[in-house]
Amino acid sequence: MKKIDFPISLFASIFVVLVVIIIAFSIVEYISNKSNTEYLLKSKAQIFSETIIHSSQNTILANDILEEEIAQRLLDNAYFINILDSLGVLEENELIQIAENNKIFRINIFNKSGIRVLSNRGRGGLGLHQAQAPGDQVSDFLKNSEQKQILGFKKSRFSYQDRYAVILRRYDGGAIVSVIDAENILSLRKQIGFGKLIQEVGKVPGINYIAFQDLDGLIAATPNVSELKRIESESFLKDSYYQDDIKFRYIEWENDKIMEAVHPLKLQDKTIGLFRIGLSMKEIELLKSRMLKRIIIQSIFLLVVGMIIINYSTLRIQRKKLIEQYSQLESDTSVVLENMAEGIIAVDKDKEISIFNKQSAKMFDIQLSDVLKRDYSKLDTQCVKIIDDVFKNNINYSSKEIECIHKNNINIFSVNTSIIKDNEGNPKKVITAWTDITEKKNLEEHIKRQEHINKMGELASTVAHEIRNPLNAINVIVQRIRKEFQPRDQNDEYQQLMKTVRSEINRINQIVTSFLKFAKPLQIKMKKIRFKDFVDEIILLIENQVIVKKLNFINKGVDDAVLNLDEQQMKQVFLNLFQNSIDATKPRGEISFSGKVRNNDYIITISDTGCGIPEDILPKIFDLYYSTKPNGTGLGLSIVHQIITQHNGVIDARSEFNKGTTFEIKLKIFKGSSNEKN
Repeated sequence: MKKIDFPISLFASIFVVLVVIIIAFSIVEYISNKSNTEYLLKSKAQIFSETIIHSSQNTILANDILEEEIAQRLLDNAYFINILDSLGVLEENELIQIAENNKIFRINIFNKSGIRVLSNRGRGGLGLHQAQAPGDQVSDFLKNSEQKQILGFKKSRFSYQDRYAVILRRYDGGAIVSVIDAENILSLRKQIGFGKLIQEVGKVPGINYIAFQDLDGLIAATPNVSELKRIESESFLKDSYYQDDIKFRYIEWENDKIMEAVHPLKLQDKTIGLFRIGLSMKEIELLKSRMLKRIIIQSIFLLVVGMIIINYSTLRIQRKKLIEQYSQLESDTSVVLENMAEGIIAVDKDKEISIFNKQSAKMFDIQLSDVLKRDYSKLDTQCVKIIDDVFKNNINYSSKEIECIHKNNINIFSVNTSIIKDNEGNPKKVITAWTDITEKKNLEEHIKRQEHINKMGELASTVAHEIRNPLNAINVIVQRIRKEFQPRDQNDEYQQLMKTVRSEINRINQIVTSFLKFAKPLQIKMKKIRFKDFVDEIILLIENQVIVKKLNFINKGVDDAVLNLDEQQMKQVFLNLFQNSIDATKPRGEISFSGKVRNNDYIITISDTGCGIPEDILPKIFDLYYSTKPNGTGLGLSIVHQIITQHNGVIDARSEFNKGTTFEIKLKIFKGSSNEKN
């Protein structure tokens, strides 16, 4: 057999081809790995920036809402003081009482000349008519035509303490200035500000820095950032400031090349600043270094078969490291998501859920395993239809309030959305952040309702006092006329008319007495009561009425708990509510009762299948002197609301016309022994 001789050039060609193949393969691998790593870095920056932005928007909106609520409360008190002042019934003692009841630091009343004529802090060192309006703000206000003005936060003139003030024009000329201590408000702002969030997120490995700046300069940043170039000094930053989406670039930072992600922060469609996140690129540089080393090794041992195995092993190691890096990235992201107060739900264009954090599972009462990597319709709620709107309209929602009915529970959510788009600008993924504001809304409604009732009670007290004096005089005159003036004719008719007049006077007097009774603060005597024993006594009292009217009473169960109650006042609450249910329910109807422990609260529910309350009437049922009963006084539910409020509780009502009404009472559970002394 003839031996075939291969030319050296063939071996050289094979060697060169193999070298080229290996080098080309390594370069392709490097480009692919670099692309994947950059994608992971960009995804990481996208998630962190969206998280910080949504949290910052919520923080700013929360601060604005808090300041609006404070300003409105001060103005409401100023309006009330203005009314009393215009009626001529406002004295220093009443002003002091109003300030103490509403936790107002100072109330000053000035005349047209800017001279203080009344204050809850007394006359001070100077005479009352010598005390002038502080600063230029009151003087400027008296010169213009404004009816009210929010002075906002300011430093005290005689200390370094912070104050918050409003000013209102008097009906008789001059001004009313109302001031509260703002130290706690500003302290709360610092604790929940996005500067704190930047510090915490900046501790995540792989993040070089996080900074927030506006057109004027740096506002907040991680500790390692002392200054940055102004936005207007670089076209990239300037362009990013007026865009909506996140942008990336490569820059030098402390002698290292890093990737910087830039995202504008918008509030109510107005850009207020720019977030800048610097991400380390050491992994990419290490990847490049490893590629060069492998090319050299593979070239030296090109003809060695073992090199193939080494190369294969190297590829597997690199893949494993990338998987580990990706897993670490997912882990870091998961830690942030799982510890957020908002529920985070991410859905891709195929409607498959890719992110569903712990808070989301709690909000929608569903297991993570039941929804992750599945169609979002598995959530079984109409609330998430907002995701369809985002995909369909390609628009984001900011702080959109949604009322959600899920598993017979009504919740109100504030929803923020963010769209991740593909290269063509179409939605590729939608990220939604859900905040449950049900308790906040209910509390706001309860506070407004109680303030309304208090104002009505104060007005009723004032009117009642004004009516009682002339009413007594009329009663005395009628008695004299009846005794001293006897008609010669139609005496019976005369006596009947006098009797009718006195009866109506007595009826008016009873109404006045009811007003005064409501306006007078209830004196409650709290003690520790085992609620189950207390309820058994109430049920025993109403049992006969239920039987007589042929109603079906259902006790759905009462959890054993100890509450701090005024037994007599709370007995009046439950008897009143049960009586309303009995009156509203027809024979063979149903009344149900339950008491359940929920966290640190005790939830008491009284429901009936009665006539219900029309939707337009329901908000008024706790108003003073409002009643749907022909012979009702309109005090029952107002007194119930007052008693519950004095127990630091909340009462709410739900009703459907011709279907029934449910009252829900929330009280705090006493942590201790029921035998403990008061």
